[in-house]
Amino acid sequence: MGRRRDSSLAMALASVSPKLVIGRVLCAGAFSVGLFGMALHAKPGVGYADIQSIFNAHCTRCHAGPDASGGLSLDTYANVMKGRVLIPGDSGNSVLVARLLGRGGKPQMPMGFTALSSREIELIKAWIDQGCKDNASKAVHWAYMKPVLPKIPMVRNARWVRNPIDAFVMQRLEQEKLSPSPEADKETLIRRVTLDLTGLPPTPAEVDAFLADRSPNAYEKVVDRLFASPHYGERMALPWLDAARYADSNGFQMDGDTYQYVWRDWVVKAMKREHAV
Repeated sequence: MGRRRDSSLAMALASVSPKLVIGRVLCAGAFSVGLFGMALHAKPGVGYADIQSIFNAHCTRCHAGPDASGGLSLDTYANVMKGRVLIPGDSGNSVLVARLLGRGGKPQMPMGFTALSSREIELIKAWIDQGCKDNASKAVHWAYMKPVLPKIPMVRNARWVRNPIDAFVMQRLEQEKLSPSPEADKETLIRRVTLDLTGLPPTPAEVDAFLADRSPNAYEKVVDRLFASPHYGERMALPWLDAARYADSNGFQMDGDTYQYVWRDWVVKAMKREHAV
């Protein structure tokens, strides 16, 4: 981790605020510590919504509807609770858990299909032990907690720290008995940030101009220029388009044209407009 820490995380930070100094981008793990560490450290509550997807994937092919196998329907919360296979607060003695684990000399469920993963079973057990709640309490789940700033840790190498998040990075490095990597050179910096924010390498002229700029905010000026680039909106739109499985054509029935490009252009323009400098 150099003094200028640039990575693909720059795109994420850029999409949040174009005024952030991307030259101080941290590695993903350290960034998570710095921001998500602000949440209160409490075990999330588990509600039926967390369990329903497991039942739908593994159980409801047999245990649903009026003809549910064994008279046990797992398609709704009410039906699950009517099934008398749960003891709220006691997963160890709940019939459902015993059958999912294949205990008691009876076939393991779901019979004839792939068994649930250990993670899925642990989630079901946690739900039962927490009382088989219909919905997780918003007062417990971290997503509904008010963020609280953590205490900034004290570190031995305080000279390396330039902002509060750096302190969390250095704390972990010192715990692991590691030292920061040397600061990246200017050619590396401009190549990293240009690729991150536009998807394109810098031109030779852009590299030369950056190397010749001796001002203390030379890097920040590069970042502002990249934010203003038309390629910035295109680069930032890519993850959204990929997540929506965007394609210029429909890919089926002779691969005919569609009008999806209208939405594509809207996303690109929205990114440019939102983060214009």
